[in-house]
Amino acid sequence: MKKTLLTSQQLSEIVSRYVAGEPVYKLAPEYRIDKGRLVSILGENHASRGSLRGRLRNSDSVRRHTLDESVFDEIGDEASYWLGFLLADGCIRSDSNTIQLDLGSQDSDHLLSFKSFLKYSGDINQTPRGTVTLYVNSVRLCRRLNSFGIIPGKTLTAKVHSTLQYHPAFWRGMIDGDGCIHQQKSGNLYMYLCGTIDVCRSFQNYCKTLEGFSSRANVRIREDLVNFARYGFSGKNAVVVRDALNSVNVPVLNRKWRTANAFSC
Repeated sequence: MKKTLLTSQQLSEIVSRYVAGEPVYKLAPEYRIDKGRLVSILGENHASRGSLRGRLRNSDSVRRHTLDESVFDEIGDEASYWLGFLLADGCIRSDSNTIQLDLGSQDSDHLLSFKSFLKYSGDINQTPRGTVTLYVNSVRLCRRLNSFGIIPGKTLTAKVHSTLQYHPAFWRGMIDGDGCIHQQKSGNLYMYLCGTIDVCRSFQNYCKTLEGFSSRANVRIREDLVNFARYGFSGKNAVVVRDALNSVNVPVLNRKWRTANAFSC
């Protein structure tokens, strides 16, 4: 295999992912590097899963970048939005107290918005697989996110915290992460959210509180998947929910909302 020179960003990402539990055999081909050389590089950077995990658990003493760890102490509109987005698309690595957010390169501006919200001085990583990734190491932030159900392995267990149930900013974050908004061939606007059964039923309950919402659609449970469902609706009901979610001044995933906001009944 041709020798590959790693940038400092790539090296930082590899070490973080290795410490979080990803194996060398998976990382090596992704970064186009020989497995033996990667093992040597990890050793040179003291990437012992035992010693580094211990250091990372006490990240306040080793952090190289500035960060506002109080951003989720008060749950306003923007904090609610990012809690929704993280519940949908974020990842918490328990063994290194690391928040990881991976997005497609077309959504790099959105990752910059999250970085700005955290007042984080670290870099966004560009990966060989065509994504952009942000790793943020913080015991305090991870514990705070855990209290809202954003925990390791949440894909099959996600639930909506009671304080967020009726917050439009939270649901806007969820739609940006695991939802879809588009115009059907019939001309109607269509919106849906995928997630656990509990998440979809919570979204249904929120929508039913909105004036003008009258959809009789049920939460559709996928029998072939574990705890996975979808809740969607179209026409004026989609417009009602769109307008409710637009009522808060929070970040927006532009590619999803461009069509929705251009649509008029």
